[in-house]
Amino acid sequence: IETKRAEISLKSLSANTHRLFIYLVTDALNGISIVVFSSSRFAFSGLLLLLLFLTISYNAFNISKVEALSSSCECIKFEDTYHKEYGLFTSPNWPLPYEKDIDCLLYTFTAKSDQIVQMSFDSFDVQKVSSSIDDCSKGDYVKLYLDLEPGTTMIDENMLWSDILCGKSLPKWQKQHYSTGPILIIEFHTDSYNSNSTGFSGKYRFISKKSFEPDGELLSGTHCDYQFLSITMSGRRSGKFFSPNFPSNYPKNIHCAYHFMGKYNEKVKILFEKIDLGNEDMSCLDTTDSIHIYDGRDAQGSLIAQLCNNNKYVDIVSTGPDLHITFVSGVGESSSSSQGFNAFYEFAEIQQLNGFNNSLNSLFSNETRVIKSDPEEGRLKDETLNALGFQ
Repeated sequence: IETKRAEISLKSLSANTHRLFIYLVTDALNGISIVVFSSSRFAFSGLLLLLLFLTISYNAFNISKVEALSSSCECIKFEDTYHKEYGLFTSPNWPLPYEKDIDCLLYTFTAKSDQIVQMSFDSFDVQKVSSSIDDCSKGDYVKLYLDLEPGTTMIDENMLWSDILCGKSLPKWQKQHYSTGPILIIEFHTDSYNSNSTGFSGKYRFISKKSFEPDGELLSGTHCDYQFLSITMSGRRSGKFFSPNFPSNYPKNIHCAYHFMGKYNEKVKILFEKIDLGNEDMSCLDTTDSIHIYDGRDAQGSLIAQLCNNNKYVDIVSTGPDLHITFVSGVGESSSSSQGFNAFYEFAEIQQLNGFNNSLNSLFSNETRVIKSDPEEGRLKDETLNALGFQ
């Protein structure tokens, strides 16, 4: 990594922008740019002087006033320019303490229309004022806007945020977030009191939506009902399916159905690689967010499993060629609206199942897990989607 630096005064920019001191460090081997903020100047690798001017000129990264929340908001933009689909971001001054009176600093991540944004915090230290465990609305905070419509360029006080964060550190399940569409916005606010908190640093990546599209056919007139057929010439023998919006959080108040119909000599094998429905301390009988699995073509079949809370690597096998799965979430506060699930299916001939030697088991351990929550391992036990080749 280059150690030489060049500096450019920001005196011509607004008063709020004077506080930003940007170090742009590039690893020549992998091209990752690290953007850090401090006060009064841009500072960057000597070899990257020309790159910085090109970056600013073409809006791959820029700072600008936006009409959002208040006239003092400034926006830092990260866009999919020149196929730059990943990078890093930090709060002002990081890793030194950030300044007070940052009324509104927006980080806007804009991917292509067929992509979503993955964002994760590597470090997090934002001063918490309230003594209440879940109250971050007072003092310093970070707000996340994950459910923005394509084309959204600004936010206002009437727009619902997806999460609000503060405190010395984040639990594992709050470190990584996904947008439901191509835009994700972070809002950073600090109050008028000095703080020794250092703020945050993190990574972002633009990823293809296609990796999270079910391999079945969406039924006409429905939002999330799919059918998976092995009985037609074009039917897929195996594939994947997901909860709505996965890997982002599923909506509240939904009812989805997944219909699996095989040939007369087949059974349906399901592997839930990851289940995150929240409420890890609750019984499945008491939670509103759950997965029901019926041994048959519809919900009139025998209920063979009810899944809730957090699990991974759960195997289900039908007794015949058909299987019916429903996923429901509650209304309002009754729903945890967590990440949901990703799963794999296969129509396997009966002799294959007897030998327990099918393609799903070549991908995963053939250990069968007990269907229950394990709070001691944490809310999210595994953040790696290995079968998709996605970290």
